[in-house]
Amino acid sequence: MEFKARPIKENVNVSGGSRLWDMVLLISGVLGGLVVLFIVAGFFVDGLVRFIPPSYEKTLGQRLTNAMDVKEDPRLTRILARLEKGIAQDDPNWGRAFRIGVIDREEVNAVALPGDLIVIFSGLLKEVESENELAMIVGHELGHFAHRDHLTRLGRALVFGIASRVILGDAVSSRLTAFFSNTLHASYSRSQETEADLYGITLLVKEYSHAGGAVDFFKRVAERNRTGHLAHLVASHPHPEDRMEILTATIREKGWAVSKKTPLPELSDK
Repeated sequence: MEFKARPIKENVNVSGGSRLWDMVLLISGVLGGLVVLFIVAGFFVDGLVRFIPPSYEKTLGQRLTNAMDVKEDPRLTRILARLEKGIAQDDPNWGRAFRIGVIDREEVNAVALPGDLIVIFSGLLKEVESENELAMIVGHELGHFAHRDHLTRLGRALVFGIASRVILGDAVSSRLTAFFSNTLHASYSRSQETEADLYGITLLVKEYSHAGGAVDFFKRVAERNRTGHLAHLVASHPHPEDRMEILTATIREKGWAVSKKTPLPELSDK
């Protein structure tokens, strides 16, 4: 009897599905894994930062700011000192030696850095129109310190960056994970920003006895940047109009007055 080999209809080494579909499943699995990793790492970091000693935070802050050309501004120093007087003894910020300075960058921003340092970008100083507005911004950054947001953000970014490079490699993670982590981080950051706003306006009212200037900066930002709410879904800050709405509702609820604002003196006047 002559042997005739039957044709092989199946190959256990080759998937029967579409290669495109397989690629979609692979990418979805990787992205899904990163989502889980980010969430788990976030809870881990949030718990860990409570045990970071102030001495280590100060050392970390010094390393981060060594390369930054931070300059003193007497106006900011005076505002910070005045706001610190309104910090209660049961506040996490009580007794801390905060510092504040300016760096020459056109970006309209301010940051709270480890080591109790507040950095105001020169671009932001060009936008504020009253001392009250600037005090609101400084108070906002103090709020980040009270909630330890500066450490949780840094820790989450560090853990996620390391893990993504291990999983995807440097070439892919450098761009993909930057956008991906920012998107995942957006709602978490918006919550932090809202809490910091409420902290800032409380200190503002304690110092000036009214809430004038609390929403002015956000109002101008909203008027100059006519971007819709959709553009802010992946932004780290809430939409300016949303921030105004929350602050205005708080002012109304607390019964705070909104009075005349204090002009911001020129640097040469101090």
